[in-house]
Amino acid sequence: MIKAAVLTLFPFSNNQQSSPARSPFPQLAYQEDMTKESASRALKSHRMGTYLTRPSQGTESQRSLSVLDQNDQGMPLVRHYRIFYNKGLGYGLDTKGPWFESIPETLEHYYHHQLPNTKGKLCYPYL
Repeated sequence: MIKAAVLTLFPFSNNQQSSPARSPFPQLAYQEDMTKESASRALKSHRMGTYLTRPSQGTESQRSLSVLDQNDQGMPLVRHYRIFYNKGLGYGLDTKGPWFESIPETLEHYYHHQLPNTKGKLCYPYL
């Protein structure tokens, strides 16, 4: 029952069917009152790979992704990505793609693949 509620809150695209074995993650971990600066402060006390989505003034999707990663020296670093929206292509973190039908699909992709310009992946939603 909880799983159904999560899938309702974070639906996948119409052409993907959810299955009982499918995890309800990724969650959007949307923080409507977070700025880039407050997201950086909040994430630094969490595990590597913790992420949140937040409002963004500069993108058509009006969302950004912030994730705790590390720099080349292994020190904690919060990376911020604009979530781009292209009417013909969908959502993505890089203007070169890949593109997805929804923000949850975009996040799901980066659970399994490296984020742009880093070796990090999404691991833990900030809740």
